[in-house]
Amino acid sequence: MLKNIIFVAIGGALGATLRYLFSLLLQHFYIFGVNLSTTIINIIGSLLLGATSIFVLELDLSSRMNLFLSVGIFGAFTTFSTFSKESFELIESQKYSTALVYTVVNVIFGILFYYIGRISAENILNNH
Repeated sequence: MLKNIIFVAIGGALGATLRYLFSLLLQHFYIFGVNLSTTIINIIGSLLLGATSIFVLELDLSSRMNLFLSVGIFGAFTTFSTFSKESFELIESQKYSTALVYTVVNVIFGILFYYIGRISAENILNNH
């Protein structure tokens, strides 16, 4: 149990650091007054988590490696709480249509890119 916690903690530290660095790189990506760094980070994380879910199964990676990657790195890299905060701030600013589009884009693209990650990983594994 303690070893699992350590794997998650190390992965979480890496994921949070990567998220911070990506947010610095993407801090100037605005559309309609909305910073897209959280959206881009969540989409990248969804894509990579989708691929990881296949690699973990097909390559028979250990449960600790799965915890390190899925819960640690990608759990800390992506962020539902920041997405929720940003959505709420749009609503609070009475930018209702922007909040709706922002929410739909994040959810739909997150699911879509998770699926794309899975399909891509399956294709990679099937072609090698």
